[in-house]
Amino acid sequence: IKNQREQSYQSGTGFRFVPGKKNYFFSLRPQYGLEKYYFQKTKDNGIGMSIILAGGPSIGITKKYMIKYQFENETTFQTIAYDPDIATNLYAIGGTAGFFKNFRNGLGFIPGVHAKAAVNLDFSTFNDNVTGLEIGCFLEAFSKRPEIMASKFSKNQKMFVKCLLKTKKS
Repeated sequence: IKNQREQSYQSGTGFRFVPGKKNYFFSLRPQYGLEKYYFQKTKDNGIGMSIILAGGPSIGITKKYMIKYQFENETTFQTIAYDPDIATNLYAIGGTAGFFKNFRNGLGFIPGVHAKAAVNLDFSTFNDNVTGLEIGCFLEAFSKRPEIMASKFSKNQKMFVKCLLKTKKS
């Protein structure tokens, strides 16, 4: 999950990083739901329509955003957790240190809940070929604000809403 203000830049050494980013944020979403059919698709050139409702707990996982940084009067880069108050010289940033660098250090967990509502349309065309369309919204809320970006760069959200349009072809 990303903050709406995240934007990747190229560092002075040519590597990419996100200024202000403090943590990666992931969400595990086990869910339970139902699909209610209103029109059942027939085998020959039919249309099917259903409504999908699902929800469940969310497990938010934060992981420190690690960068390579060259402190003053040093010749090599050190791997540190990015803090815009410490790593003030953007030209001294040598890019990200990689996702798995110091993987277990700085992991955090934030509980939450999520819900999904969607309309699913399936079209049978040319006998066995099926195309479909799913239109819906997804809402996820956490018990506290995950610190994705440093507070001086952006206000972090506690709730995330995503509306989607997916197409299917088989």
